[in-house]
Amino acid sequence: MKKKYKQRFAYGIMLVSTTIVIFNNVGQTMTLIEVPFTKTIQYWVAGISFFVGAIWTLYLKGILK
Repeated sequence: MKKKYKQRFAYGIMLVSTTIVIFNNVGQTMTLIEVPFTKTIQYWVAGISFFVGAIWTLYLKGILK
């Protein structure tokens, strides 16, 4: 595989793993403080988690280069 594809694959893994970690932590926190975790809230949290994960991945990409 070319280096370019390996980097994109690595960034994709970083984005997905960061999104999962953020979503999981927010979900556990909401459950802990007993906030109802409805489908609409889940979608919003997932979207925000993906956005934050993308920002974090771009930040790390800039640092690693």
